[in-house]
Amino acid sequence: MKLTISKVERYTLNLPFSYERQRYNMHRALTHGERVILWKLETDARIVGWGDADTGQAQPSPEEVASMVGRNLFEYLNGDSLDDGLQQAVLDAAGKALEVPVHKLLGRRGQPGD
Repeated sequence: MKLTISKVERYTLNLPFSYERQRYNMHRALTHGERVILWKLETDARIVGWGDADTGQAQPSPEEVASMVGRNLFEYLNGDSLDDGLQQAVLDAAGKALEVPVHKLLGRRGQPGD
């Protein structure tokens, strides 16, 4: 099966703390939020994969992201060169294409003593 990546988009979200109880007990909750990177990956078959990552980890360069467009999605299925969020988007799209949950793509469940 071949699915061609047609578009990869990166969104930076700034999510403010909003839990009322925390706001009065934590100075950080009054002045800070949580920054998150959200990835959206689209294929030629109109399958969309989503993933999110912490802003504290290394991000792929715009050139690396652009080089994914036009390539087979499954080339990146086990790629550890992607950040967590982009890898999640690849796995999400692959799971949707194959009609299996992502945990099935990751391998069998380990048993105690394995």
